[in-house]
Amino acid sequence: MAAIDKPKKAYENDNFLNSADGRVLRILSEYLHPKSKFRKHKIMDTIVFFGSARLKSKRDALADFRKINKMNPKAPGFAQKLRYSQLMVDMSRYYEDAVELSRRLTEWSFKFGYNSKQVYCLYRRRTRNNGSSKQRC
Repeated sequence: MAAIDKPKKAYENDNFLNSADGRVLRILSEYLHPKSKFRKHKIMDTIVFFGSARLKSKRDALADFRKINKMNPKAPGFAQKLRYSQLMVDMSRYYEDAVELSRRLTEWSFKFGYNSKQVYCLYRRRTRNNGSSKQRC
């Protein structure tokens, strides 16, 4: 008699986890994973900035704009790409504002003289050219 394979548990099934139905679990894990790290390191207070991963720093947005601006204006989709890159330059203001606010909050928080067990981590996700991400603390 042939052995019957047990179905995978949902949390072990990559196809399910990466599906639209598994989205709620991915969102929940994005909340619970940092929460467990904070608890492990006894971090009690945090400030979280929510925003768009599509926004870029002004430097990066300008570099993209200049690159597109050098393209052949008769190339298919040129006008749309140029408008979008200009919008990203304009919207980079909000990215820069968030970076500045996080810097100010960090400087302000240092005035309280917390003990050495306190950890401050400014987190931002930067997408590299290959699509992968890295964290900076």
